[in-house]
Amino acid sequence: MNDLRERARREVERLRLSADGLEKTLRLIRRRRRNRRVGAGALGLLLAVGLVVGLLTIARPAHRPAGIAPEGTIAFSRGGPEGGIYAMNPDGTGLTRLTYESGDAGPAWSPDGSEIAFVRGDGTEDIYTMHADGTAITRLTTDGASSSPAWSPDGTKIAFSREVPGNADIYAMDPDGTHVTRLTDDPLREYTPAWSPDGTQIAFMGYSEGPSGPPSPTRLYVMNADGSGVRQIGPDNVGWPRWSPDGTQLAFVNEDTGSIYAINTDGNGLRRVADVDHLPGARRTASNFTVPAWSPDGSRIVFAAGDATSSDLYLVSANGSGLVQLTHDSVFDGDPAWSSLLSTPPPTVAQSPAPAVTRCVWARTSGDFDDDGAPDQAEFVVIDWGHVSCADRVAVAAHFQSQELVVRFGSGQTLEQRFPTTECSGGSCAYVFEATDLDGDGRDELAIDVGPGAAVAFMEFFRVEPGGFHPLVIAEPGDPLGVPPGPAMIGGGFDSGGQSPVECRVNADGTRELVSIHAESIGRITEPWQVHTTVLTLHGDQLVVNSTSDTKELLASFAGPLFRNGCP
Repeated sequence: MNDLRERARREVERLRLSADGLEKTLRLIRRRRRNRRVGAGALGLLLAVGLVVGLLTIARPAHRPAGIAPEGTIAFSRGGPEGGIYAMNPDGTGLTRLTYESGDAGPAWSPDGSEIAFVRGDGTEDIYTMHADGTAITRLTTDGASSSPAWSPDGTKIAFSREVPGNADIYAMDPDGTHVTRLTDDPLREYTPAWSPDGTQIAFMGYSEGPSGPPSPTRLYVMNADGSGVRQIGPDNVGWPRWSPDGTQLAFVNEDTGSIYAINTDGNGLRRVADVDHLPGARRTASNFTVPAWSPDGSRIVFAAGDATSSDLYLVSANGSGLVQLTHDSVFDGDPAWSSLLSTPPPTVAQSPAPAVTRCVWARTSGDFDDDGAPDQAEFVVIDWGHVSCADRVAVAAHFQSQELVVRFGSGQTLEQRFPTTECSGGSCAYVFEATDLDGDGRDELAIDVGPGAAVAFMEFFRVEPGGFHPLVIAEPGDPLGVPPGPAMIGGGFDSGGQSPVECRVNADGTRELVSIHAESIGRITEPWQVHTTVLTLHGDQLVVNSTSDTKELLASFAGPLFRNGCP
């Protein structure tokens, strides 16, 4: 489910402060937390931009896990600076990049293996199709709220999920985007449809969410292809169902553990196929997981699992044996889809030349970072692939490749260092980008908004020197909410319109404190919010927690700019 994926932390505009906008973001936040998805996606609004670009074949180490022979083709999504839709052999070889948009996700093969449907965008999402080699990209939906495409076995329909006011339902349309039909219309919020091999049934995940209080557990459901006869199957807190090729089983994800399970379609025979606690390497966490996909002959299942910084693809036999790791990257690999043909080679394309690069200054500030008395100039630079107009921020975000911090010191030295793409991408960092003297010693620190956008925003503070920059750190645990030990990313919570501000406060005796407000809606937005306030002081490179408090306040009492009183 692409609107749940924790991907792409990009945005073009912040969600404005309105009841409708806040309620929509609250729904997205709650759903994201329920599914514990962390990744390269964002909840900020992004205008979908259709692009047709050259293809780039990426060399892959010529290793093959023992006992695995090529069979069909696996398409999947990748986050990070080189994000997009990729394809590869089931042994991990032949990696081929098909699209160049980091917001592309959820690939789904047509039955004949000639087309791939996918979702483009972050926050706002629409469904596209393309040829299996990445050409002829065509937009099918324009509502900005469609995801999870799934082809019918005869190739005449694509089922998908669409957000509607207060709900989400399953729809179907022709492969050209016409003849859209609504299949469900009930209180459930329904996502990730999957067509049975005989075309008579559709499985999906759903949950209900009332006007207040926690939503119900996610569950698996099966219905007839016309939307009738909905029935629940399997336990609670599960999702992302996929039919076995013979139609007798459903593979799915346990949201509590991230493990992959299978169950007979009559509701019996529940079994665990892959346990995240036994994954190769370091991926021993349930914080990130995506749709499982069966091999065409039903003997194996591919899935993704990872931690809060990256995920990889894994392959396991349907009986739970022979677990191997297919990708080994520091980015998010997810949404695997296995072509239904037994002998479809990965697309063969000529290697394209590297695209042109454009550097765009996203934000500027000045201060004295090295304490030599001379003013220093800092720039936050977004690096795009292709020829992009820096004045067009939509295009800048859509072509995002990486980002840098560039500081020109008054002494004549220049610092150019890549800014890590951990929380933000696509230029959504640095909506706050300013020098601030947090301890009043005359040496400025650099404050940067590094949150993923309208959903959650964080302020991070950096010490900047000619030899490099590094984040200030929280000195000790001290505070259970918002400010864990480590790099000082504070604020957070729910910031649309500035509901989680950070303030640099100057006391009467001249001492300075950093006040972080972490606000969460616990009911309707017009009711009091849960507000957690943390007061910190800077000592050297460490921010020490002085005090914390918890209150319930109305939105107006703490709304305001994200960074107040920058302590110049």
